[in-house]
Order: sequence, then structure tokens, then C-alpha cells
Amino acid sequence: SIVVSNSSVTEVEFPTITKFVTVINEHSGSSAKLRVGFSSAGIVGTNYFILDNGESYTGEFRVSSIFIVGDSTSTTASVIAGLTMIETNNLPNNWSGSTSIYTAGIG
Repeated sequence: SIVVSNSSVTEVEFPTITKFVTVINEHSGSSAKLRVGFSSAGIVGTNYFILDNGESYTGEFRVSSIFIVGDSTSTTASVIAGLTMIETNNLPNNWSGSTSIYTAGIG
């Protein structure tokens, strides 16, 4: 379990590129929504999705890290990932949108 603040973004880094990622908002009780995104800029902007209390989502995401933050209050989350054998340096910007992800040896 990861305690997730609503005032600072938490980056969950993976040792290799993922094959899939499951994110679970473990909070029960009053509403404590969890934002999930793929860059620190996106999660504080408009590029994220929200999980409500007890919700989970699994996607076939090829990423080196994900970013989570409480939407309006702190919450607790779990992250499960299936890993590939691909080193994280082969995905240099983790979908940040700031530069091209296509570099020598990729694509």
C-alpha cells in the first residue's frame, strides 16, 4: 500500500518497462478519489484518469513509471505491474509529451 497525498505527486518507478499496470484505490469510507497519470505535468493538469473508492483499473501500458495523487484528499493505493525485459532507458520520456519518444533503436 502507498499512502497518497493530495498535495504532492507520487511517482511509482518500475525497474523495467511494464507489460501491464493495475492501480487500485484502496480507500474505503468517505470519498477519496485517486488521480492516475503518466507524467507529473499531466497529473496536475488535465491528462489523468480518476479511480473512486475501491475501484481498480488494469491497462496494457508500456511505461517506466506512473504518477498518482489524491484528487482532493489523501488516499491509499496499490500498484501491480507485469514487467518486460526491456530496460527503462529504451523509453526515455515516459510519455511526457515534451519530446519525441522515437529515438535510435526504438520504433
